[in-house]
Amino acid sequence: MLIVWEKFYGLSNVGHYHTQIKAIHNLAPEAKLIVLCSKNVQKIDNFLSQKQVIPCLFEKKTIIKNPQFYAQKIQKSLDKLSVTWRAHSLEILVPSADFSDLLTIIEMANDITFPKNFHLRIINPKDVRKLSSKHIKSLRTHISEKKIILLSETENLKIYLWKNLRLNVAHSFHLPCIIQPEHPLTKMNKKTGKVKVLFLGGLRGEKGYYKLPKIFRAFYHLIEDTKEHPCIEFLFEKNTQKPKIFFNTLFSIKRKYTEIQFAKIKKKLDEKKVKIKRFKSGLEDREYIKLINDADIILLPYKLKSYQNRGSGVVADGVLSGKIFIYTQGIGMESFLNYGNGLPSTNHLSFASNLKKSIEDIESLNQKTQTARNDYLESLRKTSQYINNLI
Repeated sequence: MLIVWEKFYGLSNVGHYHTQIKAIHNLAPEAKLIVLCSKNVQKIDNFLSQKQVIPCLFEKKTIIKNPQFYAQKIQKSLDKLSVTWRAHSLEILVPSADFSDLLTIIEMANDITFPKNFHLRIINPKDVRKLSSKHIKSLRTHISEKKIILLSETENLKIYLWKNLRLNVAHSFHLPCIIQPEHPLTKMNKKTGKVKVLFLGGLRGEKGYYKLPKIFRAFYHLIEDTKEHPCIEFLFEKNTQKPKIFFNTLFSIKRKYTEIQFAKIKKKLDEKKVKIKRFKSGLEDREYIKLINDADIILLPYKLKSYQNRGSGVVADGVLSGKIFIYTQGIGMESFLNYGNGLPSTNHLSFASNLKKSIEDIESLNQKTQTARNDYLESLRKTSQYINNLI
């Protein structure tokens, strides 16, 4: 039996909460899977029965008000689960442990009668930094007693947590996102005469959305006088966001300014050379997979401060489907982009220059994508082994 703690499971068709249960199931298909989630779960995957979904968790704001009280309530649900499934001890995997999860689990581990182990996968270091010194101290104790085992998606995060907080991460733990390990490599379709450059992850500053106009403008300037060049198609999400309330005004202004820049650039483009196309937000999985399959290059102008220690579902999906990357140098999953399947960049000029280089040398770069994919598949094999050892 494998117990997975994912409080937002069944509430959204985007993000980690949507993909991780399916990924864990695919990596350990023989495991009897129990999912712990919040009480407002709406939809469950078809490989789970209603009996396997236990709505016993609480939302972030509720937990933070009184973590000790809600830890006790969850403990009672787990005790009941132990009796139902006749389990003497429980191994509980938390694939995306945020601040409220950490608070709750530390309080549960403080109980002397704690009959279970938690395997906490840290996604974002800011969730750990929010903990008080008292909770950090408790967390260290529980790690030393092996009540809590920390996992991370990137080596950078493992180093960061030890260096800054003296928290020992036991294992790396990678999970596929939308695209699964059996997905075949997809190569450039030479018949179209186009090169498709894809920006994914939503119109968010940390993903590099605000940098796109400068990158597009610099790239167009580089190829403007080039006579022999395939048509370049930039694809990214449509802006459908309505104006926000006062405290979000700054972000609304930045987004509006960015969209004005796109409109100006589009007017000046020679569409025989460069096109800008937008796709709808909130794609279904099949639409998202087709978008990645059709792309040749994935553009990742991530904000380094946000992604230096974090993983990326876009990297996971792109590596498994054999794509070329133009990315911010130093991001947390850079090790999977160092096989000649990507070019590191530092500013809008180097992004533009590397885009030009990658298009000119696209066949050579494509040949390196299989090596990157094999490396990521090996990391997933280790994750699969870890999960199966919990059963």
